[in-house]
Amino acid sequence: DPSPTLTVRIPRPVRARRILLSPTGSNALEVKSFDRIVKARVTINGEEDEPYEVIFPADNFQKGVVEFDRAEKIRSFKVEILERANQDHNHGRAGFAEVSLER
Repeated sequence: DPSPTLTVRIPRPVRARRILLSPTGSNALEVKSFDRIVKARVTINGEEDEPYEVIFPADNFQKGVVEFDRAEKIRSFKVEILERANQDHNHGRAGFAEVSLER
């Protein structure tokens, strides 16, 4: 997929101070098995809010983070992978092993 996107809709709003994005390949067995995510865009609660740009650390074991100044009510969010770097295997494949909202 040239422009992979993950969209999450939550039945009841959740308050969160940050969103953590764990890319696939973020464990010792799969570290070079998927493209490394370099940059992503996160849109909160639809298109009316300004999107956040996330630059991922070069270390595959670290997560991408969207940090808010204060707790936000989140009803939905969309994560678009904007840029990725080829690894040893599965070129063109990238995604997230886990996405979490933290208070």
